[in-house]
Amino acid sequence: PQEQAAYEGAMDLYRSGQYPQAASGFSAFIDAYPNSPQLDEVRFYEGSALYASRNFRGAIQKLQTLVKDRPGSPRAADALMVIASSEVEQNDLAGAQKTLQRIVKDYPGTAAADTAKNRLELLR
Repeated sequence: PQEQAAYEGAMDLYRSGQYPQAASGFSAFIDAYPNSPQLDEVRFYEGSALYASRNFRGAIQKLQTLVKDRPGSPRAADALMVIASSEVEQNDLAGAQKTLQRIVKDYPGTAAADTAKNRLELLR
């Protein structure tokens, strides 16, 4: 019950657009429940909240951890999409292109791969 309440509290902050507070909530959740079955979701939303807060470097760092530790996670391709968007925001177009190509190669047939193909066209 406490674990679910911590998750829901952070998600409520995220949904209401309080991204810095949501990122802190997700970080606290990870510290308190490192073996949670919701860990991939929480890591994804922590990175997304950092992205929404315009902390692109932090978003990349957190989301790269998710992808490195759990490349088979259902959230891995989405995490890479947020990483690519963060790289674009930092004007690292070569990095974004490389990340998008990785999505197409490693996660074929996913919605993220379709989106990545379209964004690669825009970067050319």
